[in-house]
Amino acid sequence: MSVFLHGGGIDDALTAPLERFVAEARARGEGEIAVIVAADGGEVAGFQRAFLERLTTLGAAVREVIVEISEDGAPTREIDLAEVSTATGIVVVGGTVPHFHTVLEPIFHDLRRLVSEGVPYFGSSAGAMLAATQAIVGGWQIGGVQVLRPMWGEGLDEVELRDGIGLIDVTIDSHAVEQGMLTRAIASVEAGLTDAILAIDEHATLVIAEGALEILGTGSVWRVLSGAEGVSVRSDRAA
Repeated sequence: MSVFLHGGGIDDALTAPLERFVAEARARGEGEIAVIVAADGGEVAGFQRAFLERLTTLGAAVREVIVEISEDGAPTREIDLAEVSTATGIVVVGGTVPHFHTVLEPIFHDLRRLVSEGVPYFGSSAGAMLAATQAIVGGWQIGGVQVLRPMWGEGLDEVELRDGIGLIDVTIDSHAVEQGMLTRAIASVEAGLTDAILAIDEHATLVIAEGALEILGTGSVWRVLSGAEGVSVRSDRAA
């Protein structure tokens, strides 16, 4: 089964990867897809609700796993493993990355096990970033030097990497061009925070299936790599 890493946004470019994801989930039986949402302030955001609606429009049976985030940024409950253990597919939508990290960290091992057993995973924005072994969770400066507009720092100042779910070895950033995250990726590799980052545009989904890589949608996936002559940047698009 596949791991789908979506760079963000709710538009027509999301249809094809979601259709494929739903088909893989259905191949496992007639159960529900678990959709994990960290709801800031206790409210499911409009873009999060829109993602849920896209799944139901495709005929998917959805189990909403909603964790409310209090005003101080703390989750109001832990996810019960029973909420995801019988799911035919797992979705982690977008939102505040540090909040999703706090919500998911207690079940990282369980998510890795489920995916290794063939449960397809779809991560959008925050969900894509946290799929990595080492995940960027936010930040807009490195060593006090600005590398991104502060409004996109997820409430953090310094760029910070934390242990992620571990579904993919390469660090992921999302909204690459649209929010300027590509510059953060380049600066992070240049500073030695990590050796490589895949920065995914909105409207693009990187699909990882049994060692094969495929890009769906109209955006690009940017490969930011450390090398002897400095940082190299290459882009790939759907064939």
